[in-house]
Amino acid sequence: MRGQRERRSGRARGVKRGLARSSLILLAALLALGLAAAWLSLGPATSGESAEPLPRALRAPTPTETLAGPPATRTLPSEAQVPLDDPRRFAGRGRIRGELVLDGVAPPPRWTLVLEPDPTLVGAERAERRRLAFEGSLEFEAGDLPLGGYRASAEAPALNSSRVSVLLVRGSSDVFVSLRLSPAGLVDGFVLTHAGAPAEDLAVTIENAASRARAETRVDAAGLFLFEGVVDGDYTIAFGDPEAPLLARGTFTFRAPTLRWRETHLPPAGAALLRVVDAAGLAVAGAEILGSSTPRGALRGRTEPDGVLVARHLLPGRYALSATAPDGRSGGGALVVEAGALAEATIVVD
Repeated sequence: MRGQRERRSGRARGVKRGLARSSLILLAALLALGLAAAWLSLGPATSGESAEPLPRALRAPTPTETLAGPPATRTLPSEAQVPLDDPRRFAGRGRIRGELVLDGVAPPPRWTLVLEPDPTLVGAERAERRRLAFEGSLEFEAGDLPLGGYRASAEAPALNSSRVSVLLVRGSSDVFVSLRLSPAGLVDGFVLTHAGAPAEDLAVTIENAASRARAETRVDAAGLFLFEGVVDGDYTIAFGDPEAPLLARGTFTFRAPTLRWRETHLPPAGAALLRVVDAAGLAVAGAEILGSSTPRGALRGRTEPDGVLVARHLLPGRYALSATAPDGRSGGGALVVEAGALAEATIVVD
């Protein structure tokens, strides 16, 4: 009996020792698996190299990034990164160089380079207006210009010029352009009186809207007026005295070579025969006569050698007159003009 008890006790101790060994083996296996998982989570770094970090968008922010954001750059932005209207682009001076290209015209002996702000470009408010005269040369240069947005063109008698936009900025402050010169054109038209007759000797004036340059001509015996050497642009046209025209001013845009204005019919009008004499009754040649009426009638002209001025195409009304002789003597008078009639007046200067 005692032997049986000892055998059973020995088997129990063996089972306990087996369970202990199994527990140790299992614990060692779990520890090895944990170490392997930790190693894999560090990435495939090799000896002497650090593991590549995750992209910032995929990792949690560090305390510094959370509080202060990404580190501020200490480098200046490149020229391409600066907005086009940034004031830094317009710091400094520049120049515009170029040449005239002739399109079927002779070289102009004298011409003018015109630089002005281009309202379609940024920096136009920084540009300066320049007018530079050139003689005997087709090349030009304008230096010491504030950087900004410019428009370049040329002016020469009876010639058209192309207009070129030029943007002077840092990194592009020295620009070469070509300006093309081509023939100017002509504007004509017919003007008739209220009765349908040619409005002979009527003054016709056109004015360039940009330059304010005016040109005047007279209607001929056939009722035709003609302007030559008209450059491209926008214009107003007036019939009669330009300050008090017989009709409302018209407008047109001209592009060479030609433009014919629509046939024009004048309102009912009268005429006047004016004499200028001195205190002795002698005719005064070359006296300037000015007249105006309400609401908008006007006349102006100079007396012929016989002291007479015939003024035509006058709007009806009462005119106040003044006359000034070449030697400075002056006088005044009044005149009533009626449609279809000839009025007369004499002005004495002393």
